[in-house]
Amino acid sequence: MQRQAESKTTNVVSLFSRKDAEAMEKKETEASEECSTSFFDAMRKNTENEERLRKERLKANQSVLKSYRIKN
Repeated sequence: MQRQAESKTTNVVSLFSRKDAEAMEKKETEASEECSTSFFDAMRKNTENEERLRKERLKANQSVLKSYRIKN
């Protein structure tokens, strides 16, 4: 006589289900806001990013020159 395994369903409540739902909702709203940026906002952000990267490159190049004692 073989007994068939009964499929049991559990009523487990996750403590993090609410946080997960809120996190997913937050990500969705951020994604929708990101998609709705205008061309001029994107252009301004790109310009700011370009300036920041330029300054970082200059600073990094100066530190390399100093560390290897290279004279211009």
